[in-house]
Amino acid sequence: MLQTSGLRLFVKFRFFIIIFLSPIWLTACGGTKLLNEPQPIELSNPLVTANNEFIRVSLLGVIVRDGPGTWARNADWDEYLLVITNLSDSDIEVSEINLTDMLGIVLKTNSERKELVSQSRDQVDRYDDSDLAITSGIGAGTILTAGGAIAVVGTAAAISVAPAAALGGAATIGMAPAMVAGAVLLSPVFAVAGLRRLSNVSKVSRVIEERSAVFPLKIKSGEEVLIDVFYPLAPSPRQLEIKYSTTQGNREFKLPTQDVLPNLHLLP
Repeated sequence: MLQTSGLRLFVKFRFFIIIFLSPIWLTACGGTKLLNEPQPIELSNPLVTANNEFIRVSLLGVIVRDGPGTWARNADWDEYLLVITNLSDSDIEVSEINLTDMLGIVLKTNSERKELVSQSRDQVDRYDDSDLAITSGIGAGTILTAGGAIAVVGTAAAISVAPAAALGGAATIGMAPAMVAGAVLLSPVFAVAGLRRLSNVSKVSRVIEERSAVFPLKIKSGEEVLIDVFYPLAPSPRQLEIKYSTTQGNREFKLPTQDVLPNLHLLP
């Protein structure tokens, strides 16, 4: 009897439920998605290169949301393309590569999409507290890329993010799995859209894991490796900190980045 009454109540109010939840489902379906073809990016000249007696590090470029090299739409993270060369006579082992943003916050590499989005949201909150507006897009002014300069006038090429809102619809990601079952009852269209959203997220997560460098990373003497490292949003980053070990012990190498990425993620 209770089940019958509950079903009648559901049928009676399902129209209002659909109206209430439809915007949430539609928002959830507009998140990160793999592109059929990645945006072209030229990697002929490094942005910056530095070395010591043991290693040489070159930053080829940074892939940001909807910028050159983008392979996923609405990405709320940064992908740094690096070349590390072992200049020593013995093997070295890179244990980690950290990134310091303009506020001095040290960000560690991460290959988990969900964590990257969550940490980027935290970054937006931090900068909002500092009265600085940031974007998950390129930012204001002109920044250099490996292929030359890209001029960004105002915020035309940037997608601003508000602290109260989700980054790229990220706030609805957690809702999607729990809502799919209900969507099956309410509307097959929403159910299919929800499942497609989950599939897109899964594909993006898999690509991040496949592209990410795995640490510790051993580099043989004279070897040069090209690696990808992912970070949450890092406005106007100061430097990359490469921690590595040689036969002489643990060492740290710092690659300055602020001069070549001065306006990254900053809004005017």
